Amino acid sequence: MHGTTLRLSANLLATCLMVSTAQAFWGTQSTECCGPCQPQSPASDVCAYLKAGYDTNSMWPYPYVCPDRVRAHAPFEVMVQNGWRRQNLLGAHYFDRETGKLTRAGELKIEWILTQTPPSRRQVFVERSMDTSVTQERMTQVETFANNIQTNGEQIAVIDTHIRSASRPASMVDAERNSFIESRPPAVLPAGTTSTTTAN
Repeated sequence: MHGTTLRLSANLLATCLMVSTAQAFWGTQSTECCGPCQPQSPASDVCAYLKAGYDTNSMWPYPYVCPDRVRAHAPFEVMVQNGWRRQNLLGAHYFDRETGKLTRAGELKIEWILTQTPPSRRQVFVERSMDTSVTQERMTQVETFANNIQTNGEQIAVIDTHIRSASRPASMVDAERNSFIESRPPAVLPAGTTSTTTAN
């Protein structure tokens, strides 16, 4: 009787493992990351429970590869987004101190962002001021100028940010460049010395 019970249990297990192929408990194994790497709902009977356990053990350690890949890629995406935010940042020096309007450099910066950057990165970030009304005025100036640029119907995003611009006014950069050009030596070869060799 005991032997008959063992044979029935073995046959039951073999039947469960030989059922028609279905999606594995953790998804189909491949060289790429699977979709939602999450377990399915609890098994409703013993056969499904055994099959799910078998599939889980067969797929190990692949179920943990997908979350690891996501966590490994996440910091790089954050760094890319922060880099574009700083690249497309309009600091305080892009606005006139007296009138609050965009300077010529600010207009050229916006025009470059909306026409030269990849379409997915065409967002304009505005440096916040301690005065909220100043920040709002800056954003209004940017939106007004940006709407006058042909962007093929693309929605223009103007976002304020706490990031501070590390740049300097264009007038200062231009003055340093002009000073460098004016003080550089002439691009000529130095006068050489000639010597004669007397053959004995």
